[in-house]
Amino acid sequence: MQETVRKQVEALLRSYPELLRKVELLRYELNHSAAISPQEMMEAMAFAKSDGMGHGAGGISNKTLYIAMSYQDAAERINMEAVEELVERLVPMERTLHRLEHHLRLLSTPEQEVIRLCYFEQKSLPDAAQAMSTSVWAVRKQRDAAVTNLANMYAFVAGPNL
Repeated sequence: MQETVRKQVEALLRSYPELLRKVELLRYELNHSAAISPQEMMEAMAFAKSDGMGHGAGGISNKTLYIAMSYQDAAERINMEAVEELVERLVPMERTLHRLEHHLRLLSTPEQEVIRLCYFEQKSLPDAAQAMSTSVWAVRKQRDAAVTNLANMYAFVAGPNL
């Protein structure tokens, strides 16, 4: 069981940069979604019947207002569904990131550094060793210890399910 958790933690560490990028993309979309306001919809429908000078060309019929209100309701529903879909995708990803980041903060500073270099910056062992001013063997040992410690944390808190 411990080996399974370790493999899951290693996969999570390898996917961290991509997961972080996806979270940022979803956050942007959520904060900058192109939603049409009800007022904008009503104004657009009013201008469709205008003579260009702000006067209605014979006025707006009740049918037009009914259609505008129906379209307004549909636009609001579509906007809400789009937001809900983004949130449904974003929340689990953010939970995964926050959980991993919390567990990482519980590691020693050298273990955090080796995880950052080897997984988040995707440096090779020789490059990580050079950045840490140590040997490749020491980096490998530190990396393995850090992953084992993370796996132990996940196993303790969550059991076999990440």
